[in-house]
Amino acid sequence: MVTTAYKEIFGRAADVSRFRTFGCDAYIHLSDDKQPSFGPRAVKGILLGLDEHSLAYEVMLPGNKLILAGHVTFNEDLSTRQALTAQQEQGYTQLLTDM
Repeated sequence: MVTTAYKEIFGRAADVSRFRTFGCDAYIHLSDDKQPSFGPRAVKGILLGLDEHSLAYEVMLPGNKLILAGHVTFNEDLSTRQALTAQQEQGYTQLLTDM
């Protein structure tokens, strides 16, 4: 029977339920106090991976800004991926500098 090193060492299978597709679209939900009236409820970024020390995801936002976020929705279907327009990127950048 084939097994993994993790299972041999710890006696149980590794928990991979939080794994997501690297590079997929990640939408970071904004809290109510940071959400402008009639503005976006989430900020779009690119998933880079999991944080080593917490349950947060590492997400790269426009302008190469890295952020750790816990409340994130993913679009793992890479065939529907669309680039941000210049206007969207500028709006996100302004929103993030106000945080």
